[in-house]
Amino acid sequence: MKRYAVAFVAFGLTITATLWALFVEADDLGVLVLATVGMPVSILLLVRAVLAPPTGSRPGIVSFLLGATLVPVGVLLLGAAVTGALVAVVDPLRNAVVDLSSELTVDTDFVEVLFAGWAFFLLVELAIVAPLLEETLKPFGALLARPRSRTEALFFGAAAGAGFAAIENILYATGWFWGGDWWISISVLRMSGSALHLLGTGLVALAIFEVSRPKGERLISLPTAYGTALANHAVWNGSIAVSIVLFAGQDRLGLPDDRLGWGVARTVLRAACG
Repeated sequence: MKRYAVAFVAFGLTITATLWALFVEADDLGVLVLATVGMPVSILLLVRAVLAPPTGSRPGIVSFLLGATLVPVGVLLLGAAVTGALVAVVDPLRNAVVDLSSELTVDTDFVEVLFAGWAFFLLVELAIVAPLLEETLKPFGALLARPRSRTEALFFGAAAGAGFAAIENILYATGWFWGGDWWISISVLRMSGSALHLLGTGLVALAIFEVSRPKGERLISLPTAYGTALANHAVWNGSIAVSIVLFAGQDRLGLPDDRLGWGVARTVLRAACG
């Protein structure tokens, strides 16, 4: 019960910090850190309470730190090269889709907005490259901690995912912090997706651990775990990318600009435009 209590206290502090930023004071870096890091850490504490791993806290902390340091560096180093290569490969497909739309009875404005150069790059980066690199590299944060059981593999994976989510949340939020209170919307969006990092990395780490077992005794296969992590990440990131692209082209498409669903996209783009 003590572990559950710690997890729920962490959740409470995170929500409190977010509400404080929304209604009282948004220009506080301490509040920013608590609001952005708090959610993945709170979820990890809840996972720890549920799994009750037999080892002490040190291996989990190691996995968390590896996920927050080694993995982001790897993603940054490989990201530009992978994105450039992938765009070069699929760009002819983009041109073919745009050309085909002009010959069919479809909304060519919609196709041209969605497949414009910058929009296509954003979709490839968020919906393909980011999930591919992150879900491939994050499990190393768990494997380097050397799990010795299924419980440890799942927990260390969740810890590495939480570490990555925490540093990614901070980077996104601080990137908008100096532009005003834009970071709050970004943080709320990031909070809602934090669990995906823990779930995906935990499943893949568990599946890698299971590879050494006889096929009939495995709880989950590596292709299933990796595919699930990729699909969840791609759908989440892709929906955000499409929202931003459609918001940018809303005038051309005749879309209303007063819907709640455009809130995040509007915030991001207005912040980017100063």
